[in-house]
Amino acid sequence: MSPHPIIILTFFVVFFSFFVLQSTRAQTLITPIRKDKSTNLYTLSVYLKTPLQRSKLHLDLGSYFPWHDCARHYSSSSSYRPIHGNTPLCDEMEPNVILNCFELARPSCANNSCGFYPENPAQPGPVSKLLLSCVNTTIFSKLLRGLAGGSVGVASLGRYNHSLPAQLSKSFSSPQIFAVCLPSSVKDPGSVWFNYPGPYYFSPGRMDLSKLLTYTPLITAPRGSDTQSYYYYPSPEYYLGLTSIKVSGKSIALNKTLLAIVELGLGGVKISSSKPYSELQTSILQALTDAFVKEAGRLNPAGC
Repeated sequence: MSPHPIIILTFFVVFFSFFVLQSTRAQTLITPIRKDKSTNLYTLSVYLKTPLQRSKLHLDLGSYFPWHDCARHYSSSSSYRPIHGNTPLCDEMEPNVILNCFELARPSCANNSCGFYPENPAQPGPVSKLLLSCVNTTIFSKLLRGLAGGSVGVASLGRYNHSLPAQLSKSFSSPQIFAVCLPSSVKDPGSVWFNYPGPYYFSPGRMDLSKLLTYTPLITAPRGSDTQSYYYYPSPEYYLGLTSIKVSGKSIALNKTLLAIVELGLGGVKISSSKPYSELQTSILQALTDAFVKEAGRLNPAGC
């Protein structure tokens, strides 16, 4: 898949504070998730910048780096700092791209700035140094298309050393552990727990959700085939080792090689928070549909 055209952006350091819902131990960060009625996708609510300004970011489990609209949805912040090229931090963003801007200096326009291609896919104190890509969406307006309504950027939770969970874990020298509880309706919020290995309590009643869950290992893919800009990076997505699909306890006939991840990162079964529905390869969908219709007819021969 071809990459995006070059996007002028900078990294910036912000005063970052989560909207506080509940904290049961030190260094735990909890922030609400809302389901967008128009897209059935999700937003994460955070407070960014100095002074604090509430922002809604599209929640994406499978992207590399968080980003924020620095053109149409940005006001001044005293803690804004561009990250310059040829610095150790920029080197970590391999391949680091050095960008220049020949207009009035502002967020998303700085000379010798470190560049990164953005993807469209309760704490005891503030996190004072969080990196986000600063994107000029007046030029690249397509980056906001299809995101959850009201989003001014993307909260990336993918497997990458500068994704949101990785940065927060590094800030508190804690394990890279997080949990996501997606809301089932637009009325009631879900939440994300960062730096919190459990148990995960649900109020009212203080029910420990971890005791009710069924677990399966997450696996990785060798390449980010579904990302548009960094398809040669290790994939940031979370995959499942699915080996079969059953209807009424019976495995359906399908090409099982399509369920596996090949060397270039194609295939496999991943978890996505940026699709409002399940997607299946055509032959798998047809096999599943045929098996479901056949079983439904067997259980209800009268068609009632």
